[in-house]
Amino acid sequence: MNPLWMIVGVGSLVVFVGKAINSAFKKKKIFISYYYGKDRAFKRLLNAWSKNEKFDIDFEDTSADVSLDTSTDEELEYELTKRIKNSDIVLVLIGDHTHLREWVKYEIKEAVRLQKTIVAVKHTKSSKSPTELKGVGAHWVYGFRAKKVSDAIKNCV
Repeated sequence: MNPLWMIVGVGSLVVFVGKAINSAFKKKKIFISYYYGKDRAFKRLLNAWSKNEKFDIDFEDTSADVSLDTSTDEELEYELTKRIKNSDIVLVLIGDHTHLREWVKYEIKEAVRLQKTIVAVKHTKSSKSPTELKGVGAHWVYGFRAKKVSDAIKNCV
């Protein structure tokens, strides 16, 4: 066997394994889609879990926490799409009124169009889901619990 080939082969394997390990431990970029008027406390709690070492959930929030500085719906669509595109996962928080929110519906449609991984988290099993989530291969979580959300994020990537 050629020793040079072995060194090159091993070197390539080390590079490949290094990339796989880096990808596995890279902080995920998550766009959180939610109804601001009713569900912002859940979003804030999700971000608090991510910052707290006691919880096994760590991500970079790429969504908008406050109103974006836009003057038209087209500008808002552009900003939301840009943020969704920059995300690894779109996490949809589903409360009792989420299915009625047009911007949540838009964000889900964009996630599907951009072929993003979607995690749908229902606060309660009885919360009605937006129809845009039906049949799109979303990973479902029933009950807003840190471990359940963390497991869903880890298992879908």
